[in-house]
Amino acid sequence: MMFLTIFLSSILLLFVLHCKIKYGRIGRILDCLPGPKEYPIIGNIHNLYDENFIQKAWELNNKYFPIYKVWVFSYYAVILLHPDDIKVLMTSTENIDKEYVYYFLRPWLSYGLLTSTGKKWQKRRKMLTPAFHFKILEHSVTIFNKEAHCLVESLKQERQGDAIAKNLQTFITQHTLNIICETALDTSLKERKEIESKYRDAVHAFGRIAAYRFIRPWYYVNCIFGLSSVGRLHKKVLNILHSFSKDIIAERKQFHEKTNGKYLYQFEETENIDTSLQNLEETNTNSTQKKRLSMLDLLIAASLNGNQIDDEGIREEVDTFMFEGHDTTAMALIFALSLFAKHQDVQVFLPIQ
Repeated sequence: MMFLTIFLSSILLLFVLHCKIKYGRIGRILDCLPGPKEYPIIGNIHNLYDENFIQKAWELNNKYFPIYKVWVFSYYAVILLHPDDIKVLMTSTENIDKEYVYYFLRPWLSYGLLTSTGKKWQKRRKMLTPAFHFKILEHSVTIFNKEAHCLVESLKQERQGDAIAKNLQTFITQHTLNIICETALDTSLKERKEIESKYRDAVHAFGRIAAYRFIRPWYYVNCIFGLSSVGRLHKKVLNILHSFSKDIIAERKQFHEKTNGKYLYQFEETENIDTSLQNLEETNTNSTQKKRLSMLDLLIAASLNGNQIDDEGIREEVDTFMFEGHDTTAMALIFALSLFAKHQDVQVFLPIQ
């Protein structure tokens, strides 16, 4: 009798869960979109845990272009593939709430521009926008070109016979990290190879841990996760990541203290940026260390000007842009290279000198 009661209760619970997922507001909206074969309650889990996930994703993209949905239990995703649809979403200032998956990034990035929402997101976005004025970005092109040449030279050194064997993630992130540090933080890593390598390894380790934790719901509870071996590794990795950004911030603050803050320009008025840049270039004509208007300078200036942001806030944004500016950019480059390799008809072969 006890067994029958438990069995019937379980069936009733599953039925209620199915009705909530399928016939709730979100379920009714998702039902209007195409998508791969689904099952009650577990949805498309058989597609997401396929061994050849990338190949499966390509197949789904081609089959259901330009939009489709996938879902597992109460978690769902709508895949946008057409540029016009993506543009509407990416330019929206209202649809900025982050899904639960961002929870796994917060131990590292806290509530910076990527993971925050609402008034905090709007305030930080407004604060950071002047640092990406096109006049300032023009000055970054020199760094892009210089690092691109370094990447090509490194590729030449790696070349063995007619083939190049290299882990592209490790290889390209080295150069994208140099770029984001020099442009956004005005800090060069050229003489700090060991520290840079340690940081990149920590970024990759954090990504693997986040993915490992995401598919194990029992590790969503922090106290349980913290007691595991992966949780202890997670703590060590976070210490490396946060120490790296804090050291860069402290170093830059120390520089401004030594120079009495004369290189901290006011970014609030966009129309003043052209004048600031002109003055900056004139000031640095005979300077041994070229000074640039960087995002980190903007954050430091904001912290000194009416305490608009505290030290923790500066760390949040530095970590966010370090991550977004080097790792995600590297992934985009790797995907681009893989597409060039796949579609050889668009390749242009030039002699390697």
